[in-house]
Amino acid sequence: MQKDKGPEIIAVGGGKGGVGKSFIAAGLATSLARRGYDTVIIDLDLGGANLHTLLGIKYPETGIGDFLYRPHSRDLLDYVTETGTRGLKLISGYGFIPGIANLNYFQKLKIIRAISRLENDYIILDLGAGTSYNVIDFFSMTESGIIVTNAEPTAVLNAYEFIKNVLFRMIEKQFSKNRQLLDLVKSHKKPGEHGESGAGMEALMERIGSVDQEAAALVRATCSGFSPALVINMASGPVAPLTEKLRAICRQFLSIDINILKPVPSDESVKTCLLRLKHVLVDNPDAPSARAICDMAEQLLQGGISLGRNAADVAGKTADVAGERLAAGDREDRELAALISDFYSGFQENGTAAAQDAGNSSPGPDHFIKPEMRFDQNSMLPRFLPISDFSSESDFFNDSSSALARIMSIADAEDALLAMESQEALQEKRIEIAEAWLSCGYTLLGSNQQKSAFKAFIRAYGLMPDSARISISAGAALLAQGRPAEALEILAKALKRHPSNPLLLYNHALAHFRLEQHGNCLESIELLASGGNLDGKAMALGACAAFRLERFSRALEFMSSLNGSGPWNRDLLSWNRAAAMIRDGKYQEAVMELDGIIKNSPEDSEAFAARGAALWQMQDMDAAIADLDRAVKLNASDINYRAARGTAAFHAGLLDKAVRDMEIITRLRPDNIKFRSLLDAINARLGE
Repeated sequence: MQKDKGPEIIAVGGGKGGVGKSFIAAGLATSLARRGYDTVIIDLDLGGANLHTLLGIKYPETGIGDFLYRPHSRDLLDYVTETGTRGLKLISGYGFIPGIANLNYFQKLKIIRAISRLENDYIILDLGAGTSYNVIDFFSMTESGIIVTNAEPTAVLNAYEFIKNVLFRMIEKQFSKNRQLLDLVKSHKKPGEHGESGAGMEALMERIGSVDQEAAALVRATCSGFSPALVINMASGPVAPLTEKLRAICRQFLSIDINILKPVPSDESVKTCLLRLKHVLVDNPDAPSARAICDMAEQLLQGGISLGRNAADVAGKTADVAGERLAAGDREDRELAALISDFYSGFQENGTAAAQDAGNSSPGPDHFIKPEMRFDQNSMLPRFLPISDFSSESDFFNDSSSALARIMSIADAEDALLAMESQEALQEKRIEIAEAWLSCGYTLLGSNQQKSAFKAFIRAYGLMPDSARISISAGAALLAQGRPAEALEILAKALKRHPSNPLLLYNHALAHFRLEQHGNCLESIELLASGGNLDGKAMALGACAAFRLERFSRALEFMSSLNGSGPWNRDLLSWNRAAAMIRDGKYQEAVMELDGIIKNSPEDSEAFAARGAALWQMQDMDAAIADLDRAVKLNASDINYRAARGTAAFHAGLLDKAVRDMEIITRLRPDNIKFRSLLDAINARLGE
């Protein structure tokens, strides 16, 4: 373990529980830290973590559980607990989190990658007992490490089984792309099959060589490079005969050579120290066990035994490539990535799976989150003539004191109209009556009698359809009644006679917008602009039409003249600007707008989702996922937010998070066969 090689990772494991793995790991880490090395020790005995008690800590405040389930950083050092020993930090596995002992594949990969990014001098891994895939994979990431056992026959047998399982796991990974060789290795691992009971590694290499000589050479190289160290803990007598016998068995059946460390003697002071939550190395450094551990650390430091693996080498094997691709060259990883990508690529906004084959390209944020403009209904109302224009009434109404009297007078005038024979007199009376209906309509409108007012405008139009004032009023009345097609017919005819009338143009634009004819709407607004007749409402309508046409830059131009005092308040304007900016690729500007919205409205899930999408586009994945987390918490029923978060997690390499969102989405859409089949395929692979 030469320090010019960078950080060294040393795993401490063993097949049997209760043999003192944590005691040895804590002692080795303490001894290295006391020699001036920056050391971190990680408790990976998840579900049964107690390493902290050996370091004098009752209740760690944070640890692996937070890193996996409540992450606020991708850096493991942000989850450390200080130990009181200078230069030694603890990342605890403590925590009552259901399922933490049963990591899935992606959670394990997340931890391995995080460990590979650490830059401490020494990184000590305290593993759990047994030979589960998680334990073996954590141990094999260093390719060697320390195996702790005691002199009991069952413990020694478990140590051998542990060594054998680690070695076979390493070989299996070498052949993950070759099903024939992989099956051959797995069958050889089980005694009694193919008449190979008791056959050693040489026999396996011979069988592999009959298929592929290069593969056999690879197995031999793997065996030569695997040289774990064995330490007998709690030794109460000579252990050399036992260790030499185990070494001989490993040579004969596994074709490997194990290193033997000096034994750690049985020591009553250890129990006394543990009751005080102290390690014997700290509380009684002159005790026999403490001296033995110090000798072990010195033995390793002198370079007589190579155990640790350079963290850069581990990083090379598990290169963090932001989740777009997993470990290079690993077929199983690529297939898992393809399944996850297929799930999210096939996701559509309504929560269904796409009918077409989505392929393996992973979607971006705009696949799930497309911010739309928010409309203030008051800014999208039709425009009538100013009521003030009718404050001075014509002589026709001079003797009428109420709207009812006026209507009766108009009715009498219409009766007189029928009796007229002179065309000239008839036209004059028609104009007079139409103007009367128009004036009456605005009188009623001013009294909030809208239905009656609208009827009056339509009566006026029937008498005088060529009038711009009456066409404006009748068209606006029809728009207010939700009859945009009829309004458009009236307004279009009027514009042929009065092509530059601002109120006609605005209502004409609004009618097209209501009919979702956004291109025609924008044409009318542009005519208003060319005539210098754009006001706040017209600019807001133009921005909406341009946005719907995906002319986001033009929408932003319209909004640039709005200052929050027009039809949209400042928050609404800020949101609409942010939505257009995101759709126009102006992500930094959008984030600045959304910062203000979120400050004023911290419960706005849509704002968090939009900002998360913008940050994702800027490749600030940690911040993006944090915002999407918040959006999901504020609106847990929005399946698009979950899909966006899961895909962002996939891009960031947080594959466990991506799979969890897949599971939730599948539960929310139980009838979606594609989702279920993809998730089943993922779970089948995670079962290892």
